[in-house]
Order: sequence, then structure tokens, then C-alpha cells
Amino acid sequence: MPRLKQLTPKSEHLGLIIVLVALAASPTYWLLRPHLVSVTLDARNAPAPLTEVKSSAGVAMDAGLPSASRVRPAPALIRISVDAFYSRDIAATNANLALALAIKQMAAADPNGLVAWVKSLLQSGESFEGFDIPRIAGTAVEALLQKGDIALARSAVEQWAQVGPPLGNNTFEAVALDIAGTSPTGAMAWLKSLPASNDRNYALTTLSAVWVKSDPKAAMEWAMQLGSADGREPVMERAFNQWAQDDEASARQWLNGHLSDPVAEKMVVSMVAESDLAYSNPQEAIVWADMISDPSARLENVEDVFLSWARRDLDAAANYIKDDPALTPAEKKQVLESFYSWKNGGAAN
Repeated sequence: MPRLKQLTPKSEHLGLIIVLVALAASPTYWLLRPHLVSVTLDARNAPAPLTEVKSSAGVAMDAGLPSASRVRPAPALIRISVDAFYSRDIAATNANLALALAIKQMAAADPNGLVAWVKSLLQSGESFEGFDIPRIAGTAVEALLQKGDIALARSAVEQWAQVGPPLGNNTFEAVALDIAGTSPTGAMAWLKSLPASNDRNYALTTLSAVWVKSDPKAAMEWAMQLGSADGREPVMERAFNQWAQDDEASARQWLNGHLSDPVAEKMVVSMVAESDLAYSNPQEAIVWADMISDPSARLENVEDVFLSWARRDLDAAANYIKDDPALTPAEKKQVLESFYSWKNGGAAN
């Protein structure tokens, strides 16, 4: 039979004093001091003395507390640990630094506890010290990666993604970029394996732009296999725009062989409007602009290229527009008049 031993208030206070004296010599005491003070006050105000039960093996167990209090939920315990590392003195002048330092220290002391804590915030929808979940999750992943816990960081994002958004695109990107260092395909496949969300899909666009720098054709072909739920269109556009910036000629050549793709027209618009093509080769830019099926969008892009060109060489630009077989007489007139409208407007200002 277990032996019961009644702990008097005096013995409780004496025990706490001994513990505090022993810890005072340790740096850990100064991190935990606010919580130890709180525990001391709680003990003083306890409505009844605690009862210690010793089993036959000599292991002490609480018997005077309700069962729900004896087995506290993990997130509550973890939150106290995060609080212990969070310096409100630092937060008073730099809250972001205080959060980063606290999470970095907890990643070193209890990385699994850190993962569970973030998950508990996602489940409850709570914040911490005014920080939203995407900031907390992203900071936690960065801390785990810096510590070298790559597998845990990856597992953490997988767990959190199952709970639901928002995680923030930076949370996904941090792990995916780490994977992409050795396997861009593996990084994209890992992202695709996670539940679809705006943040996850945005991370796919970021990784596609990274991948296209080393193997543009492979990156574009992989993006073409995505479904609409995975953000196929923005992923292809982002990758193509990056490719066009890096190697315009190769990007144009690839696009010319994929004009039947539904996303191709938007990529044409991106090439004409966002690349250097309109400046470096305005004739070619107008040829591409002429491929746009929407009449108003086509004419708008042709006008933009023409105006850029006309400011440098009006005669060459005007002659090219006059001979453009893709434009109707009315469209040619509108484009040519756009220069004089711009010029008169500029003079008036």
C-alpha cells in the first residue's frame, strides 16, 4: 500500500526556499525567475496542502490534485517554456528580436516542444505577444534549420499544414529552398504533396523561379503538369518571367513552341510588358504583341512598345507600324496618334 505523507505549509515553504537558493547560482534561474515567483505565490495561496503519495518503488506522485491537473496538456507546459525564453526587456525596444531569440533558444533546448507549441497555436487560433502565426511559424522553421534539425523542420511544416492555414509562404519556402539545394525536383514535389493553400501555392511560384535559373526547360515542363488547384498559371508565369529576364532569346524560343497552352498568352503579355524586349528589340516585341488574341490588350501592348521606340527613333517606329500587317488601318492610326497625344500632353505639363 502506498504511504501517505502530509506536507505542511511550513515544509512547503522551506522546500521552495531550498530550491530557490540552489538555483540562484545557475544562469537558468534568471530565465525562469518570473515563473518561479509565480509558483511561490500560488503555493502560498493554495486552499489546501498538497499530498504526496509514495509508491512501493519510492516514486513521488501527486494525490491531492484533481486528475486533470496532474496530467496537464502539453501546449500549456510548452507555452511556459517559451515564455521563459522571451525577454520583455528586449521586446520593449525590439519585439522581433525578442521573438527570434526566444524561439532560437527553445529550438536548442526543446525542439520538439517548439514544434508542438506552434501546432497548438494553429489549433487554437491564438497569437503570442501580438505576433501572428505566420511570423511565429516562419521564425520557428528558420531556427530549426539553423540548428541543423532539417528533418524536424520538414516534419513540422507537414504537421502544421495538416492543421490548416495560415502558415505564411516564408514557412514553406524556408524548408523547400533547403531541399532545393540538392534537388529542385524534390523541393517542388514536397511542396505539391502538402495541402493546397495560397501560401503553399505562392511558395511553388518562388521555387519555380529558383529552379528555372539552373534548368529552365525542366522547370517549365514540371510547372505545366500542375493543376489549377496548385496554381499552375502563376507558377508558369513566374518561372517564365524569370527565364525571360535571364535569357530572353531562349525563353522566346521555348514559348514559340507552346503557344497552344492556355497560359501562353499571359506569358506573351509578360514578355512584352515586363521584359527588356521592348527596348532591346522593339520590332520583335511588336511581333509578340500582335499574337495577343484580346484586341484591346493587343493594341495597348503595341502602343506601349511603339511609344518607347518612338521616343528614341520616331521615323523607324512610325514606318514599322504603317507596314505592320497584323494591324487594321484604324488601329495603325490610333497607335500613331498615341505618340502625338503623349508628346502634346508632355508639353502641356
